[in-house]
Amino acid sequence: MLNLYVAVGGLPDAVNAFLRTNNMNEVRKVYQSILKEYRDDMVKYAPDKDKPHIRECFNSVPKQLAKENKKFQYSKVKPGGRGETYAGSLQWLEDAGIICRCFFEIYFGDCEKSCIFALSRCRRDGAITSS
Repeated sequence: MLNLYVAVGGLPDAVNAFLRTNNMNEVRKVYQSILKEYRDDMVKYAPDKDKPHIRECFNSVPKQLAKENKKFQYSKVKPGGRGETYAGSLQWLEDAGIICRCFFEIYFGDCEKSCIFALSRCRRDGAITSS
């Protein structure tokens, strides 16, 4: 049962598609539709000069979350990528509620701060729910 839950995910539309059809291809179509809506919103609402960088960051987040080191690396968005190029794009994605920046502290003598991102919805009460 857990494997099925992991495969379908927890989004209501995806769950309903699976319950209605018992077909993982229909679930995949739901997720593809949701991603298309996110991308359409980026094109519609983002400033023209930022659109390509926002799209690159959005596409990079899942790949970066799949790494063992969850720290977001601008150079993984695009070779030679730098914070000055992409920081505003990540902020736009966060402000839009598409990603949520998660900070944690690591103590090795001095305190280092790192951040990771998750494709998620951040509720006003601070709770994070998966998208």
